[in-house]
Amino acid sequence: MQFQNSMKRFFSLVSSKLPQSSSSAPNAPQVEEYLNQLEENHHSAKKQKQGVELDSLWADSKERIPILECHLDEHDEIRRAKKKCEDLMRQEQSIKFVFVNPENKTKLEHKIRLKASIDVVRLLLNQRLTFRGYHEDESSLNKDIITSCKLETIKAIMDDLNGDYFSLLVDISCDVSRKGKMSIVLRYVDRWRFVVERFIGIVHVRDTSGLYLKEAIVNYLAQHSLSLSHTRGQCYDGASNMQGHLSGLKTLIQQESVSAHAIHCFAHQLQLSLVGVSKKCLQVEELVLLVSNFLNVVGGSFKRMDELLESQAEKIQEALDMGEIETGKGLNQELDLTRVANTRWGSHNKYFKNFISVFGSINNVLDTIVVDSKCAEDRAKAKGFLRVC
Repeated sequence: MQFQNSMKRFFSLVSSKLPQSSSSAPNAPQVEEYLNQLEENHHSAKKQKQGVELDSLWADSKERIPILECHLDEHDEIRRAKKKCEDLMRQEQSIKFVFVNPENKTKLEHKIRLKASIDVVRLLLNQRLTFRGYHEDESSLNKDIITSCKLETIKAIMDDLNGDYFSLLVDISCDVSRKGKMSIVLRYVDRWRFVVERFIGIVHVRDTSGLYLKEAIVNYLAQHSLSLSHTRGQCYDGASNMQGHLSGLKTLIQQESVSAHAIHCFAHQLQLSLVGVSKKCLQVEELVLLVSNFLNVVGGSFKRMDELLESQAEKIQEALDMGEIETGKGLNQELDLTRVANTRWGSHNKYFKNFISVFGSINNVLDTIVVDSKCAEDRAKAKGFLRVC
């Protein structure tokens, strides 16, 4: 009995705070109230442990809960968030900005240089002049400016086209590095009802088959949100990969757009007509045949080509020593024996011009063939050409 009195003195009975059992109906509301209070205390402790949710705070200070009404553990967190917000709003006062930001004078100088460079680039583009001292590396300012001009020009063309119908003008040729390049031109009616032709780009092609060219065209048009379904015309040269009835580019595009009517390029037709009419003249035909035979004999082996280049270099050096020609960048380059192409404008002019320039070196190679060649046929041809000259 004394032990029980001691327990009652130091420990309170649990039955005074907890409900007895669910069987007693009067104590059921007390049990439910007690469980709800435990759940609320648990959520409150969990929220205090996680900290304040910054995204839930009101942006307007008038609608925001005062910081004094928040929990004590949340005060520092709210102050740190406020400090970060103020730093974000005043970036120009940060140490990082002071070190990175150049002086106003330097910024002005950079702006003047950039404006001058853009003006020079625009002048060269308008006058169709080449760039001197142009570098292709990633740090080249000229490359960035030219790329920007290209993007803005194509954007203006696409805005003028405005998703309307167009015709394709495509041609393939090799550049100075002997890589195949496909030029793409769009022909359409602009908003002022004028028929215009706009060059939109050059695509590098590794194959000249009709299927490969079609894929290259589709990919390039897709970059500018264009589709072959809007094509209403095609214009190519007369090559089989272009005008072929089975696997030509014309046929493949017509499978995508039935209304894409194809014609043979008038410029190529005119060139072929001029070449055909010129060959009707006997003297012109004899000249073309004679020059072709010259080049076949001289360019028949790598050894003769090396002799031709060495003789050409000696003559250039002799002319430089005598002051007959000047030195400079792009001058006095080696001339190759270019073959004529009946569908290329200016190929015949370059053909005869190069032949006249290296005529003296060709004679030296012919003399060497007459003396040193072991083939009687080559010696006879070389001797005959020297007699004609």
